[in-house]
Amino acid sequence: MTRATLLPSCMAAALASVLTLAGVLLVYPPLSRAEVGAQLPPSVVRAQRFEVIDSSGAIVATLSSESERSAGLAILDATGQQRAGLGIGSDGTAFVQAFTPQGAPLFGGALLQARPDGTVSIAAVDQIQARAQLALTEDASAALQLISRPGGTAVQLP
Repeated sequence: MTRATLLPSCMAAALASVLTLAGVLLVYPPLSRAEVGAQLPPSVVRAQRFEVIDSSGAIVATLSSESERSAGLAILDATGQQRAGLGIGSDGTAFVQAFTPQGAPLFGGALLQARPDGTVSIAAVDQIQARAQLALTEDASAALQLISRPGGTAVQLP
């Protein structure tokens, strides 16, 4: 190869390389300019426990599975105490509960339960036991029970 043919061959090769690079850049843009496709959220999220936190990172609610076939939602107050809840126990009893804070002069709450046998009850409870309870039993009869103090007199209708 002579000097007269070497220079035009190198120029043709360089021009072919530049044209090939330009074509590749047109067809495949660099990753920095590539558009990100819209990402859809997963259709199912699975976990044994979810925690909802506030802006300071404190837990304000939990949704969890505690044991086999038992699940519940607990709502906490500013001190981290559970004040309300909703769940299903391992025996199949569904419940809704609300409590006053521990340390309150009259610590207690309310409890609504629906049991698998068909009985339903709503009760006002203190720190030890139910003080007033209205129940609908499996034979469709209603009962009202009032208890004055632990070990005290109880009134039940009927």
